[in-house]
Amino acid sequence: SSGIFAEDGKQWYQRRVRASSGQQPTCPYTDISLPAVQGLAAQGTPCRAKLFIVGTPSLPEEQVLNDVFCRFSSLIDIKLLPGTSYGYIRFGMPESAEAAVMVMNNGTIQGNVIKLSQQEEPGSENKRARPSF
Repeated sequence: SSGIFAEDGKQWYQRRVRASSGQQPTCPYTDISLPAVQGLAAQGTPCRAKLFIVGTPSLPEEQVLNDVFCRFSSLIDIKLLPGTSYGYIRFGMPESAEAAVMVMNNGTIQGNVIKLSQQEEPGSENKRARPSF
């Protein structure tokens, strides 16, 4: 159930922030407290969670989004659709995606409001309703 994932994501995020140095790391692109920068997922890591991202009025550059979302660990990649204000973020661990949604949904990055929703990979057996924005 998505409630279990959300709680796992919350616990994971709290451990990440506590594991960081004594003070909470800051990110120059947002005023939201985020964990320290993590490395990208190892090449070949299978996608276990995919987020749909929308930015209003637009999305920041891909390198900015990489810096923000790699802090949730297991980031595989970010794909922005040219000429639009949306894209996809892929993670190797569901807990990473859940924590990113919990912390960053409706947050601001470089003055742009970010909305996130969990997406299912094709063929996934766990179908979740896509939230409306």
